[in-house]
Amino acid sequence: KWNRTIINSAKLSCAFLMLAAPWLFDFASEGAAAWNAWLGGCVVLATTGRALATEGKDGIETALAMGIWMVISPSVLGFPGHTSAAMTHVLFGFAICALTVAEIFALAPERHVDRGRRRRAAAQFPQFQSDGRRRQSGRRRRREAMTSHIPARFVRRCGSDRGR
Repeated sequence: KWNRTIINSAKLSCAFLMLAAPWLFDFASEGAAAWNAWLGGCVVLATTGRALATEGKDGIETALAMGIWMVISPSVLGFPGHTSAAMTHVLFGFAICALTVAEIFALAPERHVDRGRRRRAAAQFPQFQSDGRRRQSGRRRRREAMTSHIPARFVRRCGSDRGR
C-alpha cells in the first residue's frame, strides 16, 4: 500500500509539473505544445488523484497511455523548433510510464511469499504434500510405479493395503 502511495504521489508531482511546464520552460505561447501539456497533465492528475483517493486500481491503463502519448506527441503533433517543449514532453512521458509500470509491479501478487510458506509447511510436516494429501509410504509408491500398467484386479494385495 505504501509503495503505491509513494508512486502515485510521484505521478501527481509529474502531473503538476506538466501543467506548469509551458510557463516554466517558456512554451506557453505555442498552441499545440502548451495545450498538449495542459491536457496531459490534467488527465494524469485526475486519474492518479482518483487512484489515491479510492486506493483502487483505477486509471493505470489511462496513465500508461497518457505517458506513451506524451513520449510520441512531439513527433505526431510536430513541435518544430521547440526543443524545450519536445524534451519536456518526452521526459515527463517517460517518467509517467516508468512510475505506472512500477505501480503495476507493486500490484502484482507476491507469489514468492506463498511458495516460501508452502516450503516451510512441508518442512514442518513432511508426511503431507503441498496440496494437503498424505504422502504414500516408499514401499507403496514403488509398487504402484511398477504395477501402474497392470489393471488393479490383477495386482496382488499384500500386508498393509488389504483393507483399502
